[in-house]
Amino acid sequence: MRKEIQKYRLFHRYRILILMIFFIGLWISWFFMGNIHAILTQNPIGIENIEEGRAMLLKQAFTIDIFASSTFRYTMILMPVLVCSMSLLFIWEKKGLFNFSFIRKEKPRKVIIKSLGIHAFVTGCAFYLIFIFFLTIGLLFNESTMTIPRKSFDFIVGYNYSQNNAYLYYVLDGFIKFFAFGFVYSLFSDSVSLLTSKDYLCIIIPVLYYFGMSVIFSSGLQVFALAPVYTQGFTSFENMPLWMAFTPLFVPLAFSVFAIIYSLRRHEKYVS
Repeated sequence: MRKEIQKYRLFHRYRILILMIFFIGLWISWFFMGNIHAILTQNPIGIENIEEGRAMLLKQAFTIDIFASSTFRYTMILMPVLVCSMSLLFIWEKKGLFNFSFIRKEKPRKVIIKSLGIHAFVTGCAFYLIFIFFLTIGLLFNESTMTIPRKSFDFIVGYNYSQNNAYLYYVLDGFIKFFAFGFVYSLFSDSVSLLTSKDYLCIIIPVLYYFGMSVIFSSGLQVFALAPVYTQGFTSFENMPLWMAFTPLFVPLAFSVFAIIYSLRRHEKYVS
């Protein structure tokens, strides 16, 4: 039984499908947003030899910085949708495994918290590892150079770290954008399912929060540190403080903790 649960959590075909969509999307984003499509289909302006011009432009485009940064817009828009879509795995487990566990008189608090933690951790790790895989493949045909200096991690790893270690910089960057973000929003989405029986709300509520609060805090109130989109886009800015990548995660994390505590107390009160 335990092996079946582990297999379900790690290798369910739905999780694999979402990760495949994410991986393919990274390549599509790079192809178009990295200007590869434009270079291959449009004639270079002001260059007589078209083939030489294209070769020169492709050489300039094949850097690990452009390779990774070309995915920013894609991840800013679709990451919350993909992460929250994973919550269906927790919901399906809740409807099946939880009843089985409770019949065996396992403590509901332990079962629920453990399942929430595992699903959030697996989701965060899965997206992060897919990004690292994508980045590592890119290193095979891109120069490990940084087009724009990015200084968010300099106070931790040293001055000009991004320019000296472009690949490793994006490994650190990906930990925040994919593992930390994936963990928190997975927990956020899963915790919503503890408060409602309508499965679709577990995806809609976190996604609406992400986009709605991004508009309100960035465009309206201009409190950028609370705009959810900044966790995904903080490295688009040259000198953005690192702490601003984490502050947008505090509200979803706080809500998740509150929802879990409230749900557990309500369940214990109902049982007693």
